[in-house]
Amino acid sequence: MKVRVAGFILGKSINESFEEEFKEGKSLEEIFKALNKGKRVGKGFFTGLMTKPGSISILLNGDRVVFPQDGQIKLKDGDEIAVLSPIAGG
Repeated sequence: MKVRVAGFILGKSINESFEEEFKEGKSLEEIFKALNKGKRVGKGFFTGLMTKPGSISILLNGDRVVFPQDGQIKLKDGDEIAVLSPIAGG
């Protein structure tokens, strides 16, 4: 299955969107662990989102997800994960 990952994190290593291939039926937590090993973002980035989400919003197909409660949601082909930090201006 193909999953699209998009995000904008101020001061972090994700500011793009990309697609990754995974075996069918992987959970959100399994996908984050796999992405953590990839070369697209800094090592530990996705693990940090699972363990210390803070003010960063994680969306799955536009709906907010929260770890650890939503970590076992099974993804399907075409799903989109968005990782967003709050933006403030002056």
